[in-house]
Amino acid sequence: MKGWKRSYATACRLAGIEGLRFNDWRHGFVTDLMEAGIPQHMAMKLSGHTQADTHEIYANIDDRLAIQAAAALDRLHASRTTRSAEPEPATGLVN
Repeated sequence: MKGWKRSYATACRLAGIEGLRFNDWRHGFVTDLMEAGIPQHMAMKLSGHTQADTHEIYANIDDRLAIQAAAALDRLHASRTTRSAEPEPATGLVN
C-alpha cells in the first residue's frame, strides 16, 4: 500500500500539485457523472459503489450543478406553460 501512495505523492510533487488526495479523483469522477446526467444506478456501477449512501458522499453538488438543475426545471415549466396556453379541440371525450 505504501508503494502507490509514495508514487502518487511523487507524481503530484513533480506536477506541482499540492493538496490533491487520491480520493479526490473519485469525488470528481462521481460529480462529473452527475453533471453529465448519468442515472445514479449507472454512476454507482461505474464508481464501484454498492450503497447509495456511500455514493452520495462522493457526489458533490456545487453551484454549477444547482444552476443546471434550475435551468432544467425552467425549461420544463416553460414547456408546460406553452402547451396549456393553447386550447385543445373539443372531442366529446375526456382528454
